[in-house]
Amino acid sequence: MLVRFVRARYRCRVSAATDITDSESVSQHFQWAQMLPLKPAFSALPSFGLTCALVLSWLVMFHMVFYEFGRRFGSKGLAVFVMKSVPQPDHIDRWAVPLVLKVKRAGTNLPPKLYMNSKPLSWDELNDRLRAELDKQAVKVVYVEADADVSWQDALRAVDAACWLHAKVVLLTSATESKHR
Repeated sequence: MLVRFVRARYRCRVSAATDITDSESVSQHFQWAQMLPLKPAFSALPSFGLTCALVLSWLVMFHMVFYEFGRRFGSKGLAVFVMKSVPQPDHIDRWAVPLVLKVKRAGTNLPPKLYMNSKPLSWDELNDRLRAELDKQAVKVVYVEADADVSWQDALRAVDAACWLHAKVVLLTSATESKHR
């Protein structure tokens, strides 16, 4: 009996829905929608949290993009290595003479003295002599040694000259020198 009641009720709904339209999914009770007031499409600005989240995410995105471009075209610094220990003689080329630049303090208010393989060298001829010596070597490595009382500017001036010629720069420290003796 319950099944017959449900079937009869369903048939009434289907026949009523097809009276106005031929679709079974449309109901006859659509007049209620016309009585409600219509809301404007944009009633107000979105909430502060939503606006802040969008603006901050855009700022982060633009920052990441411009940071990536800045990294590609900006300064990369100087690549310098520090020798932890003196290499064993069987691992190095016996015929290659290491290229050592030494920066020594000359005195107060005087430019420091520069030596290449223990031979005096002026700062003006550093690039030309360094290029000539590096062209003779198969592996372009320059060892830079500076006195403790020489300014960083003068030591980095020698490092920069070697880096400009695409040589690998290795700093010699006092600990490396003591192991070598």
